[in-house]
Amino acid sequence: MRLLERNKKTFICLLFWVVTAPTVEAAFEYRAGSVSSFAMAGAVDLHQAMPLDCYQHPALQPDGKLLVELSLARLYNIPDFTHASGLVLRNYRAVTIGLGSTQLTGSDFYWERSYLGFVSVGFRQRWRVGMSIDYQRIQFSGGYDDLDLVSLSLGLLATISRRLRVAATVRNINQPRYSPQSESTPRTGEVSLSHHLSRNIGLFLTYHVEEKMPDRLSFGQKITILPEFSLRFGLRTEPVDLSGGFSLQIGRFFFDYGFTNNVYLGGTHKLGMRFAI
Repeated sequence: MRLLERNKKTFICLLFWVVTAPTVEAAFEYRAGSVSSFAMAGAVDLHQAMPLDCYQHPALQPDGKLLVELSLARLYNIPDFTHASGLVLRNYRAVTIGLGSTQLTGSDFYWERSYLGFVSVGFRQRWRVGMSIDYQRIQFSGGYDDLDLVSLSLGLLATISRRLRVAATVRNINQPRYSPQSESTPRTGEVSLSHHLSRNIGLFLTYHVEEKMPDRLSFGQKITILPEFSLRFGLRTEPVDLSGGFSLQIGRFFFDYGFTNNVYLGGTHKLGMRFAI
C-alpha cells in the first residue's frame, strides 16, 4: 500500500493503459523479445537472431541446435511491475520449432500471461516462412473476470546478400477478441532490415505499423568490441525512446543487459541469459 500511495499517478496511468490497450501485445506497449533487440529500441539483428526475437519475427532461425533464452525486466523502475519471458527452440536442418512463455505482473492486482508456439521453414536457401500461435490471458484481482484470446501471426525472411536481410511479419491475422462485446484486435505489421557493414559493425531498422496508431521507427546499432563482448544502441520514435546495452559471452553462456528510457514513464532495465543445450 505504501508503494501504491507513493506512485499513485503512475499506477493509475499503467492501469489505464492495461484496460484500454486495444492490441494483443503486452500491456503498456511492452512486447516480449530478446534483450539484444530491447537494447536497440526494438530493432532486430536478423543475421544473429536470438531465440526471443522469434516473438517479433516467427520466420527467424537463430544459430544452434537446441537454444534457450531467459529474460527479466523491471518496468519503468517500479519493483512491483516485472516482466519475465523464456523460450526454447530446436533447429533441425531447415526447420525451427519453438515454445515460449511470458508473464507480466502488476503488483498484486494484475497478471498477464502468454504462451507461444511457432514453426519456421527455409527453402531455396534465401527464403524462410514462419507462423506463430500466441495464447494470452489477463487476470485481475477483486473478482473481475479473466480475459483471454488466441492470436495468429505470419512471417517472412529474405536473405538479399551475405550482409543484408529483410523480414516482415503480420500479427493478429485472425483479429481476435477478448470478449464478444469487445472490439476485434487490430492487425499490426513490422518490417525489419539488417545490414552488417563489417564483421564488427551492424545497422538495423524496424518499421512498425498499426491501425489507428502512429507508425513507429526503431534504429539500432551493434558494435563488436571483442569476440566475447559487444555494445548496442537504439532510438525509437512515437514516443521517443533511447536505448542501450551490451552482451558478454562466457564459455557457452551469453549474458545480456538492456536499458531504455520512456519519456513519459521512465526507464526500464532488462537482463537476459542465453545458452545452448
